[in-house]
Amino acid sequence: MLISSISSMSEVDMDFTIDFYFRQFWTDPRLVIKKFPNKDEQITVGQEMMERIWMPDTFFPNEKKSFFHHATTINKFLRIRKDGRLYTSIRLTTTLACELDLSYFPLDYQNCSLEIESYGYATSDIKLHWKRDLSKADQVEFDEKRLKLPQFKILSATAHSRMEGTGTGQYSRLSCELKFSRRMGYYLIQIYIPSSLIVVISWVSFWLSRESTPARVSLGVTTVLTMTTLMSSTNAQLPKVSYAKGIDVYLGTCFVMVFASLLEYATVGYSTKRLKMRAAAQHRQMHGGIPPTSVMTSQSHMGGSPSKTFQQILGSNHSLHHHPPEHQPLTHRHPMGSPGREGNAERLADHGSMHGRRGSLQVLGKRSFSRPRQHGHVQPSRSSAQWSCRPGIRRM
Repeated sequence: MLISSISSMSEVDMDFTIDFYFRQFWTDPRLVIKKFPNKDEQITVGQEMMERIWMPDTFFPNEKKSFFHHATTINKFLRIRKDGRLYTSIRLTTTLACELDLSYFPLDYQNCSLEIESYGYATSDIKLHWKRDLSKADQVEFDEKRLKLPQFKILSATAHSRMEGTGTGQYSRLSCELKFSRRMGYYLIQIYIPSSLIVVISWVSFWLSRESTPARVSLGVTTVLTMTTLMSSTNAQLPKVSYAKGIDVYLGTCFVMVFASLLEYATVGYSTKRLKMRAAAQHRQMHGGIPPTSVMTSQSHMGGSPSKTFQQILGSNHSLHHHPPEHQPLTHRHPMGSPGREGNAERLADHGSMHGRRGSLQVLGKRSFSRPRQHGHVQPSRSSAQWSCRPGIRRM
């Protein structure tokens, strides 16, 4: 048998297609020719004569479909030798079933065979065997340089013979076992490298800030969806087997790592939220229930500007601690008063003590009454209640 080409091997359909020359040798004593017409001691007959000569009823038990080649004529011939030996050769293209083991896919080795057996004659009538010694490897011929597959490499072709028993008897069977190894180039470029890069991209979120929620979430979700699409497209090209394949283990590990990076951010966000809540509770416990943002939001709660709010507080404090005499009116300051005295009063209000501020303001009020009025009107000056404040609080 001479293998011409192996066109395809399908993992989904579990078969492979082979183009080969099928040659058979047998002896028929009825065709012994004592007086041979030529010196070659053999003659070649055509298709019409072949139909009148007995031929073995061999077939391929693991065949799915086959066809003969008819361009430009039927590709077969028959030769008869003078001692009754016959030799026939037929060119066939056959699709054969092959049970693939995908446990280590795509780092796998596959063994596929071509089975040959007589359909109706048992071992008592026909016994098949390879023409050459079974220990030799050239019983099945193929050209390694010419016979190349895109995804597989043929390692060896071995011939075997055995007895096959069925319900109708014992039959002689020949088998040609082909051993293939899968090439890794396609799967390395299309699956292994992209999935590895997707895992590395998912790790980029570890370098992003915890506050960058949109960036980290979008990156995690995108990598998870990409891994899901890659796993789906890969399994669509493979049969639905009940065991885990090698590539399933690798892609599953990549998916777990990508999903773990997304889960890590969810854990970090939840922990950060709990820490903030704990810190706020501790702050309320230390400051008697006053939240740290109460001073900043005083304007919205008090209904006025910050300056007015502090003036009201300062006024209420002064009413508790300072009671001016009933005969003493409110202190007024002429608009043309001395700027030096007003500056001194402001500095005393900002930096002095409570006692110093009250005394200074009283003296300033007395001096204001001793000055003559000008231009017929009096502009009221700041009262001592407006300048008084709590210790440690500066005027806004």
